[in-house]
Amino acid sequence: MLINQFENTGTLSKIISMLGDEQYYKISPNGYSMFPFFSGYRDILYVSKPDYPLKRGDIALYVRNDNTHVVHRIHHVNFNNDNREYYMLGDNQTFIEGPISETQIIGVVKKINRKGKEILCDSSKLYITLWKIWIFLRPIRPLFLSLWRIWHKITCSDKRNNN
Repeated sequence: MLINQFENTGTLSKIISMLGDEQYYKISPNGYSMFPFFSGYRDILYVSKPDYPLKRGDIALYVRNDNTHVVHRIHHVNFNNDNREYYMLGDNQTFIEGPISETQIIGVVKKINRKGKEILCDSSKLYITLWKIWIFLRPIRPLFLSLWRIWHKITCSDKRNNN
């Protein structure tokens, strides 16, 4: 999920690092790499400064080497000497990206406003259960997403035909 690119990568990092506890920076992501958990152009993410150590399932805002800002879920963490290396995965993807260093991670998503409803990432039991199942299903996600697209086309065409 790409975030609008900043000319100065440090700007967003500085804004987030200045946030206090329980303070958030609202971002509106672009793209669909985190579908079905949230969707670009529709949902709002509330990002705070990272509270290390991050763990599997956390949604991190990080900067790629080409200065692109991305929001993806942590698939797993490796330890290289004293450093943590994060491996990231979009919920609508099967490719795992990494390693991502802690210095590249500038924020972590704490809340999601999805279709007008607020989801707390750390405390919603339904949300936590669903993302754990979704990570486990990574190898067969394309099948689920294909079935969802077919179902969506059928239900949307029925709604259009009834109007």
